[in-house]
Amino acid sequence: MKIKSIRAVALLLAMLIPTSAHAVSIDRIYPDSEDNQMSVQGTAEGSKASVVVKDADGNIEYINLIEDIDNAFVQKTPIDDYGQNMEILVNDGTGIAEKTVDAPRPGNVVGEHILTGMYVSDGGTEIGFGDVLKLELNDNDTRAKIYAVLTAVYDENGVLLEAKSYVPEADTEDRESLSIKLYAPEEITAQEMKIFVFDENMQPYFETLSYDIKKGDAIYVSPKGNDENGDGSAEKPLKTIQVALNRVYYGGIENAVICLADGEYAVENSGLTLKGYNNIRITALGDNAVITGETNLPAEKFSISTDSRIPATAQGKVYEYNLGADGYKGYGEEVLRSGSGKHTPRVSFNINGEMCTNARWPNNDEFAKVVSINKTDSGLSFTTDYDGTANWATADNAHLFGYWKYNWHEDTLKISSVSGNTVVSNNTPTYNAVDDAWYFVYNLLEELDAPGEWFIDKNTDKLYVYPPKGDSIEDAYVSFNENALITLEKCQNVVIDGIKIRSGLGRGVVVSNSTGCEIKGCEITDFGDNAVEFLNTSDCGIYSSDIHDVAQKAIRVSNKNWNTLEDSKTVIENNKIFNYAKQARAYSPAIDLDWSVGAYIRNNEFFDATTVAVGSVGFTTLIENNKFHDVCLDASDYGAIYSYHWYTGAGNIIRNNEFYNLEGKDAPISGSTVGVYLDELSSGFEITGNIFRNVDVPLLSNGGRRIKFENNILMDIPEKNTGYYTYMYPCGVHQYAGDTAWNNTLSFIELFPIHSEPYKEIYPELDALDIESDNARYPADISYKNNVIHNHGVSFFDRWSEDKTAKYAKGIYVDNPVDSSGKSLNIKFISNKVINSDLGFVDETKGNYNLRTDSPIYSEISGFEPIDYDSIGTYKDNYRK
Repeated sequence: MKIKSIRAVALLLAMLIPTSAHAVSIDRIYPDSEDNQMSVQGTAEGSKASVVVKDADGNIEYINLIEDIDNAFVQKTPIDDYGQNMEILVNDGTGIAEKTVDAPRPGNVVGEHILTGMYVSDGGTEIGFGDVLKLELNDNDTRAKIYAVLTAVYDENGVLLEAKSYVPEADTEDRESLSIKLYAPEEITAQEMKIFVFDENMQPYFETLSYDIKKGDAIYVSPKGNDENGDGSAEKPLKTIQVALNRVYYGGIENAVICLADGEYAVENSGLTLKGYNNIRITALGDNAVITGETNLPAEKFSISTDSRIPATAQGKVYEYNLGADGYKGYGEEVLRSGSGKHTPRVSFNINGEMCTNARWPNNDEFAKVVSINKTDSGLSFTTDYDGTANWATADNAHLFGYWKYNWHEDTLKISSVSGNTVVSNNTPTYNAVDDAWYFVYNLLEELDAPGEWFIDKNTDKLYVYPPKGDSIEDAYVSFNENALITLEKCQNVVIDGIKIRSGLGRGVVVSNSTGCEIKGCEITDFGDNAVEFLNTSDCGIYSSDIHDVAQKAIRVSNKNWNTLEDSKTVIENNKIFNYAKQARAYSPAIDLDWSVGAYIRNNEFFDATTVAVGSVGFTTLIENNKFHDVCLDASDYGAIYSYHWYTGAGNIIRNNEFYNLEGKDAPISGSTVGVYLDELSSGFEITGNIFRNVDVPLLSNGGRRIKFENNILMDIPEKNTGYYTYMYPCGVHQYAGDTAWNNTLSFIELFPIHSEPYKEIYPELDALDIESDNARYPADISYKNNVIHNHGVSFFDRWSEDKTAKYAKGIYVDNPVDSSGKSLNIKFISNKVINSDLGFVDETKGNYNLRTDSPIYSEISGFEPIDYDSIGTYKDNYRK
């Protein structure tokens, strides 16, 4: 926050709020709508009063006598000098009130700097409690920086009811609008609102809204409140959210707003449930209202542990807590991380403000590598080069997590015995195992040797923890809640707004069978299952929120309107999603669309995660303006966007996104990471206007149909992948789809009535599919057009031109490819260009990948459309500053 901003807000508040102790007072001074006018508003006991205005030099600039005063008065005065320290005096015979202020400029203009308009974010004509108001600014390059904004609400008598300040944290020179949040007090019925804005020269200007301000049916809740004696007012708040919800439901309150003061709101194991609620908002009054599933563990019950199993390097640093003595029993019995995408959450801990992890080796989320596989028939036996395996032999509940063969499949195994450097499990991996497979061992006190690790002994129900910060336990919280923390069932127009939603073994927020429900500006973190779910919903979404540190998926959408193809209009916009799939590491995308109908994924950022960002894309999906980077960090042969067996896909658009830093690790089998991976005959995608930078394989199309890959920029492809921008897998374009792949796809096709009337109307290309035809197994209707390849070091278009019948060819043909029998595959390559000269970005060194008008791309490729790089990524709004 800038000092100037603080001064500006203080100045405006001084102008608005009475300070005089006399019978006469100057309540506020504000610029009038007329040029060269300002208004002085006040109160007086006498019937007459004189108003004197002096300039900065003490010279009287204006004097006037007000007659027939009835307590309150408003006097307009002309302004000739907008100088500093203008002095205003009012004398009604009983006393003198005075103010010294900067003379406010009239109207809404400060030089060339104009506030061009205001509107409510939902487009309505009424402003209610918690609504977001947007201010449009002019786009003049020389516009002054906005240092402070203040909203002032007045009743019909012009009396100030409420003033709220907003100070941008960042410069706003390049922004076209600001957003501020209004909290209209309950007593408002309808009158005016003024917006005061301060520029860099500390001059205020203003605009008056003509909107009605509707009464906010607000119920206040505070951790310091009282459910028995509180009435839900700001002065006497309730204590718990559920009691407030009960008052709304049973009291039949319309358009209710439950206002949460800062603090923590712990919910019971059953979670917080809203069933059948309509038109309600749960909103945070400050920045730190937290709904949590955590239980506090008193710090005084922790003591330094002397257990001999603790590694020598951690002795004297590990604390223990007797969970069993407090009734928490059985949580150390088994700790499964995942297997085939499944996960059994048991418990989570927040110690000294940080989430902790189950004791493991290697530390810090690293993996070890198998030296050699001995056998895998009745149980996995392998050799490790770790010299501490003797400690594992005494651990009776130690587990192995590993990518035992493929880095797209994980398995959890339980250690049954250890002999020297040979480790044996009591079960086998799904796909057997290979040398160099990745694994780690976890859930054993013998490896609790790093800050932030914990372990529960199943025999004693004792918790052991190495504090992640400092040498002592300051705050400790545990979550045993296996139910969803917040559930919205059969609700309409419910908004959860600006709240931190934290900690549970189950799901975070579940919205089901509901319409018009939204999550806005929330932080959702530390859940053992999926963080957010939309199940059988319409017009619902999540906006401007952060989701992170989640064991499984960040967001799951399941709106399978397959019979009607009705657009569910699920919106996921302006979110940051990271550190998801922390336990189910391969099968938990940030967004699992579950082949739903109608999803709009816009302006999000996905990063720092082990696996896919968007998976199981369905019908009518729009993925645009997103940033995908540093995902699939563990998984190989996966993509930032991944689809499989989606032969009947249609209406899916991936445009104007940025994919970067997608490099697979050195996995035993297939270490590549893909930008857009259309696997197992996935079809019906338009991929246009995207930028792929430092991506192993920008596009992998594995035998699908109806695919457009056009107008994309592919640059800095890693050398290890020799610059391929498409990779056609054997069951894809170069051969007839094998029986296994085709039969799996057929079982999926049967789920969709592609020859019914809705499909004929919306996606006639699906009705036209002839699944019985032998040609159905071949890819078709694929176009690679107007793509730019830059800085790749390999010639794309003649790599395989000499051998058009190559069965396992990887690359792009210069002309129409054929299969091994000479059959045309109906794949077109048009005007794709390798350009190794400067592409003409505005400022590549600073990450500005807009193209200049003189970019050579435009001359090399006729019709290449500019990529709107400014629109990519999250944007600033009322929640995301």
